[in-house]
Amino acid sequence: MSQMTQRILQRLTMTASTAVERGTLVKLGAAQGAVEQCDVQGEDAWGVAEHSADATETISIIRGLVWVLAGANLSVGDDVTTGADSRVEAAGAGDVIIGKALMSGADGELVLIDTERRGAISAS
Repeated sequence: MSQMTQRILQRLTMTASTAVERGTLVKLGAAQGAVEQCDVQGEDAWGVAEHSADATETISIIRGLVWVLAGANLSVGDDVTTGADSRVEAAGAGDVIIGKALMSGADGELVLIDTERRGAISAS
């Protein structure tokens, strides 16, 4: 089995408006230049936290082929979305697709997703 590696296409420095855990999905915060962990099932994630940060700390947000914490079991090729716990899970009907799973994984594991395959609303 070949080893899959991350390929970061974008890395932006932002400010965490709430505590953020490494490998979780984030959305834009209310203040300019701020992000917070996603907390609504199926919402549009803006990127992935490259490291953990407390509120008001600087944080790097990444996009591309990135490692993300799984919030449920995933299979290769699943369209993925945000879970209410800011982890990635298979997209359901009406969810915003934020990427595609490039590997299988179980709840709590790091999985590689492609965030460039994003933006549609899931019909399934």
